[in-house]
Amino acid sequence: MKKILRFFILFICMGIFTSVFCSAKKNNAVELTGYIHCTGNEPFVKPVLVTDNNKRYAIMCSDEQKIEILELQGYHIQMTGISVKAKKKLSPDEDGYLQVISWKKLNTDEQ
Repeated sequence: MKKILRFFILFICMGIFTSVFCSAKKNNAVELTGYIHCTGNEPFVKPVLVTDNNKRYAIMCSDEQKIEILELQGYHIQMTGISVKAKKKLSPDEDGYLQVISWKKLNTDEQ
């Protein structure tokens, strides 16, 4: 009887664990367009995406990606990533963080 009770409790715990983590709201990828600005001073430069509707997102990425993204300053780009709301902002002029998945430079007639 104890073995059956243990198995039943284990089964219930696994069900609760699965339902909690699978039904939790996941951060979905978002696509944002805008321009890259850099903030901070060398050697601690940080890329920020300023969107077309004037929202500012600090970009979270690897050092290699950061170098590539900073080279896109002045170009209109589309960036795909996971929007992360921070409890505490690094800077009062930032609206959130963007964990970068991919990006591409958009064609514009201005350049």
